[in-house]
Amino acid sequence: MKGEKHDVSAAYTYLNKAENFYEQIDFKEKKLANILANKARIDEYLQNWNNAIDAFSELLETGKNLKSMNTIADAGVHLVRIHIKKSASLVEWLQLIKKLGFYGIMALLKVLFQQKQRLF
Repeated sequence: MKGEKHDVSAAYTYLNKAENFYEQIDFKEKKLANILANKARIDEYLQNWNNAIDAFSELLETGKNLKSMNTIADAGVHLVRIHIKKSASLVEWLQLIKKLGFYGIMALLKVLFQQKQRLF
């Protein structure tokens, strides 16, 4: 699996169609956030680090605007995983901490605490 190039064009096509549909309805913010998260996950899977970081950063801001701790935590966890996978520099880590802010760090701590409780 690693090193293989997978055709994800069908996934992108589906997500683009869903995005166009959701643009036309009320209460679209959460649905559009889900689409953004899925596109970001595809970029992370394909190791398109810059695209994935940009998309998850946008998702993080969307989560903050929606006051959704789950969205903030999801974006934060993926951003941390990406930084680990790409062996980010100290400067990149500091930028991530600044980007996460108080709510992002609190959401990450909550996720880590929940994971710890599941393991023990």
